[in-house]
Amino acid sequence: MLLTNNESLPLVSIIMSTYNWSTYIRESIESVLSQDYTDREFIIINDASTDHVEDIILEYVAKDSRFVYIRNERNLHLTLSLNKGIEASQGKYIARIDDDDLRVWNTKLSSQVALLESDDTIWLCGTRVDFLYPDGSTKIATRYYTDSAIKSHFLEGNQIGHASILCRKAILEDIGYYNPRYNGYEDYELRMRLWMNYSIVNLKPLGMLYRQREWSIIQSNRVSRSWLFLTLTHKYKAVYWWYSLRKNIIRLAKSCLWVIPGLVTLLIYLRRRSQ
Repeated sequence: MLLTNNESLPLVSIIMSTYNWSTYIRESIESVLSQDYTDREFIIINDASTDHVEDIILEYVAKDSRFVYIRNERNLHLTLSLNKGIEASQGKYIARIDDDDLRVWNTKLSSQVALLESDDTIWLCGTRVDFLYPDGSTKIATRYYTDSAIKSHFLEGNQIGHASILCRKAILEDIGYYNPRYNGYEDYELRMRLWMNYSIVNLKPLGMLYRQREWSIIQSNRVSRSWLFLTLTHKYKAVYWWYSLRKNIIRLAKSCLWVIPGLVTLLIYLRRRSQ
């Protein structure tokens, strides 16, 4: 089922998939509505939830024409649900948010759109992301911000918060959507394909709070997720080895800057002693 009130084409399509998570979804939706950027559509895919999450979504659909509601008749899981959202999207840009994440920078979308509109060499833009723990404490999750720095550390783990991204839809039409084989690491696998040919950046202001919870997808199925991660890093290591090598060369060069003066001093000392 697809339900929409939108009559004009938006510039940005925000995509959320939800399954039985009525606890936090309202807070996540409100954090999107607090954004100052208004030329958007908000696509929410209900992945055959059995709780009252549909009632919450329909409240917003009835009040705001920018909402697009898709209900799966059966549970398709996250990857296929996101692909349905992308297929239904009409925007030039695609943004993602999970049903328990919070956007805390109200100019996030407008800042990202401004960057991508002004620089056609950048194809995906994220922001700084912090982890939000159940006790209310936070921890910075984003460490790298430039294209080269992100790719240099890419095989060490996911260096960009997927729920913070804004990317050109043309990328996804070129390289393909999420791969269902990697459900749970679908974002990581997608960006591995994307970053081979496209440049990406993270903006430094805090744009997202990523909720860490006991039953989070990222906390569950650790064995299968670890296996997927190893499979992906092995699959793409031939592509990204240069970035890791370059990083180590730079580290070595910096170390040499400290060693060389010492060697010069030693040579001068030995030469004077020999005279």
